[in-house]
Amino acid sequence: MEIRFNGKELERAVQAVNRIISGRLPNPILSGILIATDGDKVQFTATNFETSIRYAAEAEIREPGTVLVSGKLFHELIKRMPGQDITITTRKKDKMLTVISGRAVYDILTMDIDDYPELEVKADGNPVYIKAEMLHEVQKKVAFATMQTELTSPVFSGVYLHIKDGFMSAIASDRKRLARLVFAMAGEGAVILPPKALGEITSLVDGDKEVSAFWDNGKVVFLTDSIRYESRIITGTFPDIERVIPKSPVATIRIDRMELVQAIERLSLIGLERQKDFTLNNIYITMDTDMIHIRSSKADKGAAREEIPAVIEGESMEICFHGTQISDCLKVLASDKVVLSLTSTKAPASITGTTEADYIYVVSPISMGPAPAQAAS
Repeated sequence: MEIRFNGKELERAVQAVNRIISGRLPNPILSGILIATDGDKVQFTATNFETSIRYAAEAEIREPGTVLVSGKLFHELIKRMPGQDITITTRKKDKMLTVISGRAVYDILTMDIDDYPELEVKADGNPVYIKAEMLHEVQKKVAFATMQTELTSPVFSGVYLHIKDGFMSAIASDRKRLARLVFAMAGEGAVILPPKALGEITSLVDGDKEVSAFWDNGKVVFLTDSIRYESRIITGTFPDIERVIPKSPVATIRIDRMELVQAIERLSLIGLERQKDFTLNNIYITMDTDMIHIRSSKADKGAAREEIPAVIEGESMEICFHGTQISDCLKVLASDKVVLSLTSTKAPASITGTTEADYIYVVSPISMGPAPAQAAS
């Protein structure tokens, strides 16, 4: 085998597939990257059994062939080679791969191809076509709301994509909060993606590309002109979320998004408490005529209070939230103003951006105990 690459193209290919190779693998052979000529392209493949990536790179193929090399070593070497072009050749007699760039020549030991698992190439089923920029929006605005462990409720550890009647709903929930993004899309179907898989595919594709997706038999496949990404999916039935979305609020608060974010971050200096398995960051919101009062306190730190101008309609109430769960949502929105819709001090509230009608965030309040200490006026 003899192949000549543009150095940047080779580095892109190796970096794309090497991302799923980690130190904790069930079989040492999975630490390798498979390099194989395929017509006028060179296919780079890596797998960890849970996910696999194949990247098709442009190259000058002087002699076709296939080789398996250590992913970590090859990646570290390629990104440090001095020349603009890189040539790789194999020598069957001593199982070495020679890497040449400028005046640098490296011989690295190859791995046994016969031990490498065969990966399916065919993607079954009818595809749906998703703009990469939509996947990026789902990753940004939805995935953060997933449950961090899947031991007890696997479906809540993933991002649910539901396509029906010309729209796709992307939903995530950890049972205490819920994020939903809706956009137009043809097709039908439903799948629950692991957040890691969503993050990896979005990091591989640019915003202007179209991605075709197939899912069946416990796996999902994403395809572009140069990338094939495959992952397991999360099995189970995602619950109907319509019943938890507030429909008839008794009060609304229209407020500047960044003012609220910054106030919550300052209050967390007093109210945030990190434990091994959870964090506490309670904030109390009280509605006034044309502003809200937010306060927090901790016995070992003190107390704080902030006032923010707001447009308030409906009933007045005091309600308690986990401050981080509010700020998580506010940070991914783009609208200058947001609307917090309340139904009661014990029922879920919703947050929407005034210019983002396709997105809603639902968060449960915290049962209020004794009123927190007041900061001095």
